[in-house]
Amino acid sequence: MDDVLVVVTGGPPVQADAPRRSLAFSTLAAAAREHDLPAVFVTPAACVRLGRALSGEAYDLRSASFVATKTTLPAKRSVVFDALYLSDLPRFRRALRTMRRSLRRQSIPYFNPAMPAKDVLYRRLAQAALGPGSIPWTAYEATPKRVLTLLDDHDCLWLKPVFGSGGRDIAVIRRRAKACFEVIAQRPDGHCVERTLNPEELTLFLSRANQVRRMVVQEQVDLLQTHDGRRVDFRVTLVRGRAGAWRVVGITQRKAAPGSILTNYHAGGEVLSLTETDTGTRLLQAEFDMPEDALVQITRAALAVSEELTRMHPTFGLLGVDVGCTPDGRYYVYDCNARPGRDILTDDELVEMMKSIAGFARYLADRYNSQ
Repeated sequence: MDDVLVVVTGGPPVQADAPRRSLAFSTLAAAAREHDLPAVFVTPAACVRLGRALSGEAYDLRSASFVATKTTLPAKRSVVFDALYLSDLPRFRRALRTMRRSLRRQSIPYFNPAMPAKDVLYRRLAQAALGPGSIPWTAYEATPKRVLTLLDDHDCLWLKPVFGSGGRDIAVIRRRAKACFEVIAQRPDGHCVERTLNPEELTLFLSRANQVRRMVVQEQVDLLQTHDGRRVDFRVTLVRGRAGAWRVVGITQRKAAPGSILTNYHAGGEVLSLTETDTGTRLLQAEFDMPEDALVQITRAALAVSEELTRMHPTFGLLGVDVGCTPDGRYYVYDCNARPGRDILTDDELVEMMKSIAGFARYLADRYNSQ
């Protein structure tokens, strides 16, 4: 029986109001077929029923379109790709957890596994060789007493939840005077909320933050800034391919919206592809006077992170690594995303991503289904 690629989505692979979604999934399905890996698109709830009859959509090469199908997918010949968008997660979070437990129980290969909590990840990466990169100094205890003590030595700290993405629930705490602190938090709609707190009010804020989520504290990284003070960092999007090796499919400059603490696209930031290295190098040198090998160093740091995550979870196949650069030429890796945004990629980068994902699915099928 043939191997099958099961693609988990939050809805139909083709949607009239989402042309990029259609491009991504049509490319993936056609590339998977070239690897003798027919693709079926299902929801997380349906994926739990591998080995039994389920409904989904399959790609028909002759008509270059998706058609509804009801079939029985072989549990022991399947590779599962979690292609849910971040916007899908609120609806499918519980079903996704159930799906992952079911796949682990049946020893069915799937990617990506859940990203480790940030405290676990940062501890691991802090001990790893990341080429030119390093992890910002991190405190893994974010109690009010600990943070207030740290603010005696640090003028600015970042409070981060150990789970989450898109900059949600991140806050910046700055000491303004002996008993005066400025707290800046970014709301999901991109607006910043600024408050001036005394020590008692900051203690209450931190206590409430820790009740909602486990937090870590990181030092401020003095990122590159535009002439008008907007913070800039770089998202490196990496994928494993047919041979299982990591490759870069996109290097994206992210520029914060005016007045924002976050560079995230969905927080109102701007993005610019620097994947064409010669063009990207010229742009960086012109705007920031960065060294000629800056993109090479950014790529080296991101690849080193990817290799370390592979050692933690062998089925990781897709990753977004956020690299910050300082004006004096230091490189910091301060976040990783197992569900990197596709909307910051160009069409060509998106196509390359999907082709590589199809190859990686074939790699997993050969590795696990032959055992």
